[in-house]
Amino acid sequence: MNRWKFYSIIIMAAAFVAVNIYLTVKDNSKVARTAYVNEWMEVKRGDIVETFQSKGVVTPKEESPIYYGKENNEFQKFLVREGDEVSAGTPLFEYATPELDALRTAMEAQKIQVEGEIAGIDEYIAKLESYQPTITDASSSTSSDTGLEAQPDLADAASGVIKSTIKQEIYKQEMEKGKLEEQITKLDTQLSNIHAGGTATVASESEGFVKEVDYSLGDPIITIASKESDIEGFFNEKQLKQAKPGMKIKITSPDLKKPLNGTIEQINTIPEEEPDVKMGGTYEYKAAMEKESSKLVKGSKVAITVITREAKGVPAIPETAIRKKKGKPFIYRLTAKGYMQMQSIDKGLGFAGKREVAKGVKQGDVIVRSPDHTGFSQSRFITPLDTQEASKSVFKKMPNSEKFRYILVGLLEQ
Repeated sequence: MNRWKFYSIIIMAAAFVAVNIYLTVKDNSKVARTAYVNEWMEVKRGDIVETFQSKGVVTPKEESPIYYGKENNEFQKFLVREGDEVSAGTPLFEYATPELDALRTAMEAQKIQVEGEIAGIDEYIAKLESYQPTITDASSSTSSDTGLEAQPDLADAASGVIKSTIKQEIYKQEMEKGKLEEQITKLDTQLSNIHAGGTATVASESEGFVKEVDYSLGDPIITIASKESDIEGFFNEKQLKQAKPGMKIKITSPDLKKPLNGTIEQINTIPEEEPDVKMGGTYEYKAAMEKESSKLVKGSKVAITVITREAKGVPAIPETAIRKKKGKPFIYRLTAKGYMQMQSIDKGLGFAGKREVAKGVKQGDVIVRSPDHTGFSQSRFITPLDTQEASKSVFKKMPNSEKFRYILVGLLEQ
């Protein structure tokens, strides 16, 4: 009998312990539990930027090829060398041809013809301008002679139409005159390059630097590189799928104190080399700098950061704070009343260990940074004691009401 009582007590005790363990571990259990929170944080707004890294080199923004027509031309000499700085109108090379005298005569005749057309346009514009002041008087006299005094609005409307038509015609003629003047300037430049003795020079049409001179007289015979710079490089297949023209970039170099801003301008979707099964393709890109730096000379190697997506000024939390329940993300939020609650969230953009919270928490909420427990919902929580705050100086600065409240809490907790 004693043995039966002994075993009964053991079985009841085991059942009691098992039931309590089950109630404690069971999700959404009514049994009060206390969670230990080692790390927590306040949700703040921040920027989340998704990027990838690549490399590039500084190149001229544009290259202007200069061609030499060998037919009926005899090359004389180069007037520039590689690396020389040139501007529009700088002579590049000299050649001779037996047809230069005839060419000069034809160009002079063309210039005289264009100058005559400009003189005719000036005379026509002068007549239109002299006619403008008479329009109002003519309208008034017409009204009085034809009995339209009772319709002044009609006369004014007619006058306005005539004035507008004359202004449009003057503007059209001035535009035509400007084109002819540009033609005269071009003819003057060509004539100045034809020298006595049957020689002529070819001048640069843009400013920049002489990048290459072909002494074998091939085409192009000279290549002019612009002073403005671009960034050129290559993307791999993965980067090609992420990058698009118009995306912002950051340009960094040991020669720069701070990164430069830029934009991807072009991406060549055809691989630079023939596709290979073992090696992935490379795709050329070109990017522009918003503001150039004298520190980056042509040929400088740079690193670029391509910004593929970004979310600015959004609630951001560490990825480690997010847990999942039945496939849906949630975080643990710490309330002002000392409870830890499971809070469902909608995730936004995430990168480099940070995640935008589109819905569920807001700026100022306190959450658990790296929860090492699951299933704690609406539970009390405790945090580590900050020994730096438990000092006599802090206690002395504390208001008497706070001191009294903490003493009561300590007694009641006992």
